[in-house]
Formats: sequence, C-alpha cells, structure tokens
Amino acid sequence: MKNNRNYTQADILGDLTPREKIIVKINADPETKRIFSKFDHAQKEKILAFLSGERGLEVLLDSFFKKLFDPLMNKDRVCSLLSALLGRKVEDYTIMPREGELMYEKGSLVIMDILVRLEDQSLVDVEMQKIGYCFPSQRSTCYASDLIMRQYNALRAEYGKKFNYKMIHPVNLFVIIESPDNEFKDSGHYIHKRQVSYSSGIVLPETVNITYLTLDSFKKSVQNISEPLEKWLAFFTCKEPDEIIQFVNAFPEFLPLYHEISEFRKDPKEAIYMYSEALAVLDHNTELYMIEEKQQEIDALQSENDSLQIKLKSSDREKQTLTQKNQVLAQENFSLTEKLAEYEAKYGKL
Repeated sequence: MKNNRNYTQADILGDLTPREKIIVKINADPETKRIFSKFDHAQKEKILAFLSGERGLEVLLDSFFKKLFDPLMNKDRVCSLLSALLGRKVEDYTIMPREGELMYEKGSLVIMDILVRLEDQSLVDVEMQKIGYCFPSQRSTCYASDLIMRQYNALRAEYGKKFNYKMIHPVNLFVIIESPDNEFKDSGHYIHKRQVSYSSGIVLPETVNITYLTLDSFKKSVQNISEPLEKWLAFFTCKEPDEIIQFVNAFPEFLPLYHEISEFRKDPKEAIYMYSEALAVLDHNTELYMIEEKQQEIDALQSENDSLQIKLKSSDREKQTLTQKNQVLAQENFSLTEKLAEYEAKYGKL
C-alpha cells in the first residue's frame, strides 16, 4: 500500500501525556492505585512509558495480544497474519475452542492463543511467547498432539466404525518467540521449520507442522522488509516511537492497529489491569521454569550423591578386603615368627 503522506507521532501514537497527569489518574482510583503499587520499578517505568506515549506497547504480553488478535472481533487482521505465516491466502476460518485437554501440571488446561480451522479443514494454532524457555519443543508436541486427539475424538464420535485415519487433517503450530533460549539464539536464522525425513528417502504426508519464529534473530538479520511475514514480525518488534513512525510510514496498512493500541492510553485503569494480568501469566511461566531448573539441579545433585555413595560403598568393600588381607598377612607373619623362634631354639640364630 503506497503512502501519500508522512505520519507523525501524534497521528500514530497520539499526543504525549505528561507522566504527572497519568499518575494523578492512577491515584484517583483506589483499586488501580493498589495494583500499580505492586509493580516493581522497572514494570512501573514500562507502563508509564507506554501510557505517556514514550514507548510502544509490548504486544506479545498475553492479555494485549489476545485482545488485539481476537479471532472473533478482528477477523481481517487474523486472516492477514495467518496468510503471512502459511504463505497462502486465508480468507475465512472457523474459531475453535481455545481450551484443550487437561495437562496434569497443577491441573492446568492446554489453552491456545489463536486456534482456528481453515476452509481446507486444517487447524492453525498461533502461540506468542516473550521468553523462549516457556515454550520448549516438548510443549509444542503436547499442543500439536492435543489438536490431533481433538480431531480423532470428534471424527470417531461422528463416523463410528466408518472412521478412517486419513480423515485427520494437518495441524499447523506457529510459535513466535521474542527472546529465544540457547536452542535458537545462536543459529543465525529466525525461521525454524520442523522437517521430517525417513532414512529410505520416502516422502509421506506430514500431519503435524511446527514452525518457530524468533524475533530477536529477525531484528538482527533482516534490514529490508518487503514480504508479508517480515512486516508482521517487524510490527511485533517495533517498540520505540521512532521505529514505529518509520514502520507505519513504510506500511500504512498497520496504522489502524496502532490507533487501536493508542486507545489503551485513554484509560490507564484498563491498561494497568491488563498489564497486571499479563505479568501474572509471565511470572507463572517463569516460576514453572525456575521450578523445573531447580528440580534438574536437585536431580543432578542426587545423581552425583548416588555415584559418591556407590564409590564409598566400593571403597568400604576395598577397605574391608584390604583389612582381611592384612589380617591374613599378620597371621602368616605370626606363624612365620613362631616357626623362626622354633628354628632358632633348635639350631641357634642364623
């Protein structure tokens, strides 16, 4: 889309609002003030920077992403994103229930960010993650498996004995990560598409398609943006006002989305509530990760301790064996001493 004008910050992000006025609004509502007071200094700075127009919104925070990309309210926007991710035109979809099977990790459900069925009956799940370690490959497999089992159960219920496994349609899982972990960050690529191959070289239709997109790597490696997918990834990475202004002047089709984002600034109460909710999700994920890390440390220490115990037991056995040998040698020495005494008594000293 060609842009015939240059947009300013006021056109895109709205006018700057002094922080003092924002703080007055926050303090005017006791509940908003209470929630805001729970943020640490860095978090307060981020929300104030956004509300004042000094910084863009962190779109990948759970609450904001789900509102901006609600598949019911923002169908054209979601179709555009899905088209870019799939590399083919998506014009319509059916919204699927986001809640899946129960995962017995504190009794939590599989809850997906965007889950739709396309016109060809394939399923698409889009997951946004600020931190890569919150969505390891094992979690991706669980999500994809959940979608396969949903289809299986529904088809078995509908067709009964006429069910055929070929009725199961492909599942496309896209995981967009802001800060990748060690598995991705040093690869030099920002698109990581799962590929399945067989040793014989045969090619079989793949039911599960998983793609990871890492935004940190994208920002470092892509300078000239032109493709639809690059535009969307750039949108997710633009946070500073200067970046946003340059981006919208290059791609004005994203202006309505920034106008929607700027609406959050008009009501600090709503923005703070959503920010608090998003941080709670992020903190929970971080907590789970830290628990997993600590458990791994405990398991490693336990394994090391078990090895030491085995060595100690082995050492004790060796000590026992040496003691027994020493006792035998001592007995033999005593016997030899007695024999020597008898010999000397009989024949005299040598």
